[in-house]
Amino acid sequence: MLATNFYCQVGIGTTDPSPAAMLEVSSTSDEGATYGGFMPPRVPDITARDLINPAAGDIGLLVFVETIGCLQMWSGTE
Repeated sequence: MLATNFYCQVGIGTTDPSPAAMLEVSSTSDEGATYGGFMPPRVPDITARDLINPAAGDIGLLVFVETIGCLQMWSGTE
């Protein structure tokens, strides 16, 4: 019988993600010839954002609210 621990990192745009990261997103996948950004989930307005109804433990949940042009993060209470 053999017991082994596996640790996995996921990389997007990289084949060598940092071992310190659970997820690493690279801004380029062609060694700097072209760059791209991170597109967070978008909601059209505050009403749609409020329909998400996160729990207190969902701290850090991010959405971009299009009508106000703002990236918003759930703090656990607001």
